[in-house]
Amino acid sequence: VLCGGRAGSAEHAWPRWLMKLTNPDNERVQVQIASGDIIPYGSSVAVTKRVCHHCNTVWMNKTFESRVSYLLRRMDHGEPMTLFKKQRRDLASWAYKTMLMLECTRPGGPRITPEEFRRFRRSAEPLPGCSIVLGVTDFPVLAFHRHLVPGPRRVDDGAPLQASGALLVAGHLFLHTLG
Repeated sequence: VLCGGRAGSAEHAWPRWLMKLTNPDNERVQVQIASGDIIPYGSSVAVTKRVCHHCNTVWMNKTFESRVSYLLRRMDHGEPMTLFKKQRRDLASWAYKTMLMLECTRPGGPRITPEEFRRFRRSAEPLPGCSIVLGVTDFPVLAFHRHLVPGPRRVDDGAPLQASGALLVAGHLFLHTLG
């Protein structure tokens, strides 16, 4: 879905390190999905095989996970810190990547265009004009919610564009994307 390579690599849309951070005692967790169904949450939930091995194990790991995992761990533990511009960009890109991968776990496939996946693979950055808000909550949770919102009209033919909003909550951290 990202580079056009052969899909089939099991990508954990919620990274395993993040699942351990948010559920350190490995308690049984249930998640309510968009359909309203409640499913047990574990390592097999939120896995997509829509990415190739290289994008999964090399590109996403090196470009996103290795750059933000230590930041998210420190933030989840409540450590005061100043985020510099590069760290904010890395967190924003990681949040957008995570939203895209969670979107790939939807029954019936993602509602994001193939062009957007390819654009993201080339740039490793959220859509221009996309807003991403990072915050901290008092109660640890693991959640994802996405919705489509009407966007502006294209200049060339006046067709409406769709934007999306996603809320990611991981442990004490929340990230909201809109764009």
